[in-house]
Amino acid sequence: MIKIPVSYVPRARVDFDAEARQILGHDFVMSDGFRVPPLTAGRLVALELVSSPFFLRPFDCDALDAAAAVVLLTCDRALVEEFTESSTASDSELSGVSGAGNAAETSAGEGLPSGLHGPSATYQNLYRAAASWLQAHGIAMLDRYPALVEWILDVPFYGLNMLPRGAACPREFWFDGSFVGGIVAAAAKIFATPVDTVMWSTPFCLVGHAVAQHAAACGVKGVERPPDETVLKDMMRQAAEREAAGRLHPWQYQDPVSYSLTDTQANANPALIGIFAAMRAEFERNGHKPLDPAAFPVPAPAEKTPAADTGLSVEDTGTASSTISVQGLPWGPCSSSAITIYPEISA
Repeated sequence: MIKIPVSYVPRARVDFDAEARQILGHDFVMSDGFRVPPLTAGRLVALELVSSPFFLRPFDCDALDAAAAVVLLTCDRALVEEFTESSTASDSELSGVSGAGNAAETSAGEGLPSGLHGPSATYQNLYRAAASWLQAHGIAMLDRYPALVEWILDVPFYGLNMLPRGAACPREFWFDGSFVGGIVAAAAKIFATPVDTVMWSTPFCLVGHAVAQHAAACGVKGVERPPDETVLKDMMRQAAEREAAGRLHPWQYQDPVSYSLTDTQANANPALIGIFAAMRAEFERNGHKPLDPAAFPVPAPAEKTPAADTGLSVEDTGTASSTISVQGLPWGPCSSSAITIYPEISA
């Protein structure tokens, strides 16, 4: 098993300015002046309720889907119910959508594109408003689209992403009553604020940070910014290649007691067994001071003699996998089921 010290993995990039603006309740301002407020728990549930393609795949959805998400996030709260109800009648019309100067205005009788399917066909009231909004603000939306995606789908989760994660599990509906209710109820207790206020008025970014810090205060270990997943995956790949080549990791010279020799390393280069024993002894003798790699040169592994051809073949089922863990990191599970996280160990 490969263990990578937390100190070797850089933290994920954080837009601290956007995070601060959301916590303060400021809006995202598009180039034409249209304002998008911070995401709240209630709007988050609404996005998933309509199976928003923008919510699921923001850089692989139609502009109309993105517009529908913005309309759902900026309309009056009273219209959220109407927009999240099935409305497939072809003559459905919406006379107006207003929201404290943040309106998605729709002209009566304006039609939708033909050949609709998926959410746009099911939630025509929402998509009718989105079509009108897109006509008025589409160019401004595209001007800063990546920043808009980050504002809606990334920054709001900075707080919750600091919490340790459990094992992966498939879920039909992520932001269901048990999940959102637990988060919202906890935040309401922390803020001494009505649940309704937290659900619809409190930025979800602030809710997540409050819950994460409360968890840390209650003794939960590993509450911190998550690692940069791209860098982490690359480090895992490099670590696996080092082990397969019978070489040591840099952190094993730093602390050979915490980061033991793995079976993969020993099998690839048996000479490592004696070298690593000497390293551990020196590490203990010198009061756990990091070791100099030059003092413990590692010979190249001996060439292995190819096995004799017996005429038999073994089918590769593709089911074997090595396990990689990130020691000290609460971030997980990663995309591969072969990756295990040990949040209880900190480096």
